[in-house]
Amino acid sequence: MPAWLYFGPAQAAKEATKVCSEAHHFRVATLLDGLEHPWSIAFLPDGRWLITERPGRLRIVESGRLRSKPVAGLLLDIALHPEYASNQQHS
Repeated sequence: MPAWLYFGPAQAAKEATKVCSEAHHFRVATLLDGLEHPWSIAFLPDGRWLITERPGRLRIVESGRLRSKPVAGLLLDIALHPEYASNQQHS
């Protein structure tokens, strides 16, 4: 059964929940708490996650934990350069 990411209030899905459609079966579980309308996500080669929130904040997740303070002054979407691991560029 493939896993699906759910970012939202922990009380909405404290335990993995099975969701079935005609074509697929999914497990839905909360991985992070404390995000406000997550919008976009990018996975860094070093294991960190970058998550944008609809109000215009960039959040960083390290070792499965959301940093308490957001990165200021960002937009809604995020994308890593295709060769970010070697050149550290973003687009």
